[in-house]
Amino acid sequence: FSALVLFHGTCSVSLTLLNKQLALTFPHPLLAILLQNAGAALLSVGLFVVGVLPMRPVMRSHVLPSAACSFVLILVLLSSFWQLKVASIPLVGVMRNFTPLVTAFF
Repeated sequence: FSALVLFHGTCSVSLTLLNKQLALTFPHPLLAILLQNAGAALLSVGLFVVGVLPMRPVMRSHVLPSAACSFVLILVLLSSFWQLKVASIPLVGVMRNFTPLVTAFF
């Protein structure tokens, strides 16, 4: 269990630092989000093909709710990229960890 927590923490910090550098040097945040999500999708399909990750077929009734959730996620990721351009990493971390509490009250 502790190895998984350590792995998750390492990945989280590494990706935050990588995204900070990306936000400062790459002027196209939508393209960056598209490429990151395409990579995650390809990795998921690859894990499915080798039998590590189970997948179920997409149902027509899931498309509209998924599209709405995806749109909101894109807005969150864009705001995160813009935030990384202007704020320090510790401030971004505090704000990111504070978000669930604020969401719970609204």
